[in-house]
Amino acid sequence: MPRVFVESVGLFATGLPDWNTAQPVLRGEQPYLASDIPLPAPEWLPPAERRRTSDIIKLALCAGREALESINQPIADTYTVFTSSGGSGEIINQIGESLASAERDVSPTRFHNSVHNAPAGYWGIATRNEWPSTSLCAYDASFAAGLLESIAQAHKTEQPVLLLAHDLRYPEPLNGAQHISGAFSVALLLSATTRAAAQFSLDVDIAKPDAVSTSMNDTALEQFRRLNPAARSLPLLVALAAHRNDRIFIESTNGAQLEIQVNIVNK
Repeated sequence: MPRVFVESVGLFATGLPDWNTAQPVLRGEQPYLASDIPLPAPEWLPPAERRRTSDIIKLALCAGREALESINQPIADTYTVFTSSGGSGEIINQIGESLASAERDVSPTRFHNSVHNAPAGYWGIATRNEWPSTSLCAYDASFAAGLLESIAQAHKTEQPVLLLAHDLRYPEPLNGAQHISGAFSVALLLSATTRAAAQFSLDVDIAKPDAVSTSMNDTALEQFRRLNPAARSLPLLVALAAHRNDRIFIESTNGAQLEIQVNIVNK
């Protein structure tokens, strides 16, 4: 894959309310405390749409806004790639309960929130962004799939691309079929060229067959990485937070690994 540059990061996760707070934790300077944090209300949505948002939509949007506002990137002028292992388990569970009831009535709001690209739709409404957007799903490899798609789009369009990966725990009984731990949403603003905001470059390739995923030194963060597909990004975020050159491996599709070489951009 061609080289891509990281310009900014946004983060919202269980115990990690934003990127600035998360960085000393990821560097090992502060302990990680897996405390639940209320999802921020998307105040930048119009009131009618704000009332209709599900938790997965709130989760997806908050990290993206942080990534763009931190460097004053125009929110309405950015390609987006949304990726999630399964979308809104909350809404799917509610629809399943409705269909299993005597009335079998499905709320129109729940129905339109159940589609996989619902976060992208609400993002467009909130930001007035009319640029193209892609929504992906690759189960546990969804972050890797989103990263590859974002790199391809950045080079094809020659425009910055915002990658947003998000996953949220499912209610029972869906949680028994796919156990997801906590909430995790990360946003990376990527570009194909060295713009003024570029902080790191990423060289991404398919690793050799014997490669294994990079693990976390912190036991709680390692459990988070394994049990939340969007949190597969944690080893990359550690390298970015430590501001160091590094080589990491992240789970991709069909049992493969992405090999990611992280380099500091010298300005």
